[in-house]
Amino acid sequence: MINLKLSWNSSIILLTLLLILQGSCKKDDNTPEPPVIKTSKIFSLSSYAVTIRSVIKNDERSKITSQGICWSLMPNPTVNNNNYTVGDLKDSILFCRIEGLTTNTKYYARALATSTEGTGYGDEIEFTTNNTIMDIDGNVYNTVSLGTQVWIVENLKTTKYNDGSDISIINTGWAGLETPGYCWYEFSVANKNKYGALYNWPSLDSKKLCPTGWHVPTNSEWIALFDYLGGEDNAGSFLKAVGDNWDTPNSGATNYSGFCALPGGASSATSGYFKLKEVQGIWWSSTIDYSFDVDQGMIIIQTMFYNSSIIVSGGFLSKGGPINFLSVRCIKD
Repeated sequence: MINLKLSWNSSIILLTLLLILQGSCKKDDNTPEPPVIKTSKIFSLSSYAVTIRSVIKNDERSKITSQGICWSLMPNPTVNNNNYTVGDLKDSILFCRIEGLTTNTKYYARALATSTEGTGYGDEIEFTTNNTIMDIDGNVYNTVSLGTQVWIVENLKTTKYNDGSDISIINTGWAGLETPGYCWYEFSVANKNKYGALYNWPSLDSKKLCPTGWHVPTNSEWIALFDYLGGEDNAGSFLKAVGDNWDTPNSGATNYSGFCALPGGASSATSGYFKLKEVQGIWWSSTIDYSFDVDQGMIIIQTMFYNSSIIVSGGFLSKGGPINFLSVRCIKD
């Protein structure tokens, strides 16, 4: 009886010690966790760059000290042994743009965030950069995929239609002009490489201005682009090129879209008069709105301003199309 009692007491003591030990080893549920990358996806993908959008969850008791994308030509990149690009984190949304990539090349990327509690990685993203395209003149353009659309990154600069025929160059005033034509801003070819050419409506209306397989966007295609980027009140920030490409203050410009919008200005209906370079970018659409004027119709255009993220839609009566010269972007058929 004594041995049984001792054995029973010993068992109780041992069980109690085990429970105490187990409790001491169990992790405190209140301990902060490292950041968690909930989602990561391609926001824009071009011939030489990618923007990745990620959603990060972080414990409020710890502070994120760094965040970005690690990337490589090989799978499973990490911040320790691969390229790393810092991203912009705001309200748990991380945007990270990587430039200088090689055209038509496969890459691997992972978003990550580091806090005082450690580093959290997102799922691996695999992507292949876009191809470039060439117009009939031999000008090479980068391309960018945004949602379901693919756009050329630079303003059009061809001097020929896609069938090889010439577009008339306008080297002086255009009062009374009614035929297709293009010009360089202030009649200077020095503006070609950065801002592209300016075209009038009859040159667009030929349906032969963009490279084969591409076209001048309709107004609804412009609107679809703006909607993808958060609507007309916000899209300008995503679309505008950064830095000193626009007149100051170029408010909020990020170019996360990879669209690289530049302020190429325009001509005025006043013969031979140019305005707004470095201040506004103004692009044609191929849409005529006849609800405004049942006889002439209004050709819809899109405008971005240097000091705003807002996109402004406007237009010209079709009779004014030949004497107004604007920038052109092409979208894939």
